[in-house]
Amino acid sequence: MSDKRCFECVDRTFRDLLDKKDIPFGGISMLLGGDFRQTFPVKPKTAPKDLILLTLPNSILWPLFTVFHLTINMWLVSLDNSLEPSIAYAEFAEWLIKVGEGVIGQPDPEDTEYTSDVEMLNNLLLLNTLPEKSIDQLIDFVYGDFDLENPDLTCLSNRAIVCPKNDTADDINQKIVDMLTG
Repeated sequence: MSDKRCFECVDRTFRDLLDKKDIPFGGISMLLGGDFRQTFPVKPKTAPKDLILLTLPNSILWPLFTVFHLTINMWLVSLDNSLEPSIAYAEFAEWLIKVGEGVIGQPDPEDTEYTSDVEMLNNLLLLNTLPEKSIDQLIDFVYGDFDLENPDLTCLSNRAIVCPKNDTADDINQKIVDMLTG
């Protein structure tokens, strides 16, 4: 998510450039896309409550926007018609929405206002794995042997392992590159 001040700056710039001081964005239609369950604007060393104040819904411009809500998960619709994976994906999508809305999870004792402990779904866990083998099992789960033995750009670009730290991502990427043939 972008800082509300970015939008306010664009608004002032368009009003000035187009010499339409009383019309939002100088009369230019704006279409924004986003998900308010995602990342806050980035401002180092800022408390969560102060970050919330930087979001677009807290801007003087917010009442000017019309908000439309997506009601169909298009990613789920695009899956093949096999029933079992669709049910699993639908359950995961529903669980993810509940996490985003704060419905699931217990408040963290150290930061009850902004942090919750969320129990992962069992089908997302790598169980009975030695710690030194867990990355290999994760790579195998995401990419499978076939994708790494016969790498195909389209197939590989539809898969990802998301990491909280760049160092971890670099390590996993290097491990995958070392596993590729050719």
